[in-house]
Amino acid sequence: MDSLLSKYTVIKKKIGKGSFGKISLIRENAGEKEFALKSIDLDKMMKVKHQDPSLLTNELHIHRCLEHPHIIRQVEYFQSHTSVLIVLEHAP
Repeated sequence: MDSLLSKYTVIKKKIGKGSFGKISLIRENAGEKEFALKSIDLDKMMKVKHQDPSLLTNELHIHRCLEHPHIIRQVEYFQSHTSVLIVLEHAP
């Protein structure tokens, strides 16, 4: 997770929130492009949804393959035992 976060700088801690996490605004260190970082708390999700985390992993793999002008592109993601971090295109 540290290797993913070392590639980006947090610009704004919280630009949105959901039932299982929050969204932050980040910028890649190698350039000026901004992204949204979606942080999902797996423990919170499991308590409410009672779902296998592998379902989320499958959804992330599918989302990564989608290419359409009206769908936010997933750049990359990382999953630990407690959370999932998803780097997405930022659509202000």
